[in-house]
Amino acid sequence: MKFHTQLRVISTLSIVPILLVGIFLVISTSLMNKAAEKIAFVNESIKEISSMRTVMFDYAQGSTERAEKQLRRIEQKLTALFARTQFQSSSERELLGYIERDYQRVRTLFAELQEKNAIQMRGEPAQQAAARKYANILLAQFGILSQNIITQSFQLHDLINRHREDTR
Repeated sequence: MKFHTQLRVISTLSIVPILLVGIFLVISTSLMNKAAEKIAFVNESIKEISSMRTVMFDYAQGSTERAEKQLRRIEQKLTALFARTQFQSSSERELLGYIERDYQRVRTLFAELQEKNAIQMRGEPAQQAAARKYANILLAQFGILSQNIITQSFQLHDLINRHREDTR
């Protein structure tokens, strides 16, 4: 074998492992970035649900226009967050499904609470008392659901972190 041919073979054999390592680095970096995006989504949803809890209890104390606007803004932000999520793992999708289901229940509770607050402000005294009791029940349900969403979000966060550690 000629010297020139030997150099080509040696060069090729030394470049192949470098290329393989480079490909693996690109793939793992991509997977790590996807995991970071998912974690950012979970963190943002936890922050928004926590904000929603605070504003919802303020809203129930006296339905102010400002609190209602804040709740609508939070609701829009959460809806947008859920619309753009992409989870591949079946366990991640399952947890996200639970979160979305509970969030839809929260939206329904908010609509009912708005209705009861309108009755509290404009209804007759007997209707106001009944609406206030029902609003308290709705708030209790909201508290449970929002805590459930936060717990499931933390579970999803932990699951994503485990997948990210496995990727490393």
